[in-house]
Amino acid sequence: MKPVRAGAVRMEVHVHRDPAPDGYRSVRVSSPQEAVIPTFAPPVFAITTAELDLSGWTEGDDAAAAEA
Repeated sequence: MKPVRAGAVRMEVHVHRDPAPDGYRSVRVSSPQEAVIPTFAPPVFAITTAELDLSGWTEGDDAAAAEA
């Protein structure tokens, strides 16, 4: 999942499935309240962006995470 940065207008997840030579056959956009359910893992791993605590996210956090 791509992290939401400070100043973002909305929190949504774009799920790309079934890759093909010309792109993905399935692209689904989930709202913060919709569960993103994994295809190849137990449903217990489903999550919504509303459940994530992203309140402390700042612009520099992505660079620090990449170095870790």
